[in-house]
Amino acid sequence: MKYQYEDFDEFVEWLKMDGLKPKTSERLWRKKIFSNLQHGHKKSLVNYEDFQFYKKLNSLLKKAVVYKDIKSSIVEVNIEHLDCVLIMRDRHKLRIKLDDLDSFIEAYIKKENSNER
Repeated sequence: MKYQYEDFDEFVEWLKMDGLKPKTSERLWRKKIFSNLQHGHKKSLVNYEDFQFYKKLNSLLKKAVVYKDIKSSIVEVNIEHLDCVLIMRDRHKLRIKLDDLDSFIEAYIKKENSNER
C-alpha cells in the first residue's frame, strides 16, 4: 500500500541529524528514500517508525501532566532501556514503560484545547 508521508521533509532532516548523508546528489538520495518507503523497504520503514517515535516524544515537551499528586509540565524526556522517563518542571520524575506510553498520554497528558484545570 502506498502512503503519502506528509512529514517526509522532516524525516529526511532527521536522517541527516542522525548522520545519514547523500554520497552524491541529494535529490536522487531523497527520491531513493521515498521510493524505499513506498515499496516497503524494511530498513527504511524501521527508520521511519523510529522517526515517528522521536516525534511523539518531542511532542510531549511542555505538555501539562496531571497524575496522582503531580500537576506540572514536562521539560525533558529520556529513554532508559524499556522505560520513558519524564522529568517535570517541578523536578518530579515519572517512569513509564514504553509499552504503556500511549495509554499514559491518553489518560494523563492534558489536551491543548482542554478547559480542565
